[in-house]
Amino acid sequence: MQVIDIIRVIEKQFGRQSHQYLMDIINECLLDIANKRKDNEETAVTSLLEGQRYYPLPKNLIKIETVSIKKQDDDGVDRFLEIPEISKSSINIGDES
Repeated sequence: MQVIDIIRVIEKQFGRQSHQYLMDIINECLLDIANKRKDNEETAVTSLLEGQRYYPLPKNLIKIETVSIKKQDDDGVDRFLEIPEISKSSINIGDES
């Protein structure tokens, strides 16, 4: 949704409004979204199964930031290796319009 679409919805529901009032509402909403995003970040862990290629994802998932695989070194130390193709591109899931 673009700014012009938001303005049309507001004007349809509440009539013609001043430009400053509309921008204040939009900015307030953007701040609210940013704050909620910070509160809604989660980390998930799943075990890899031999032969399984796909794994289920939560229905409310919006974006995958990174994917790492835990690997134990020869000296017994656990290390996390990032999957570079996913980490570089930061795959978006869902409607990006």
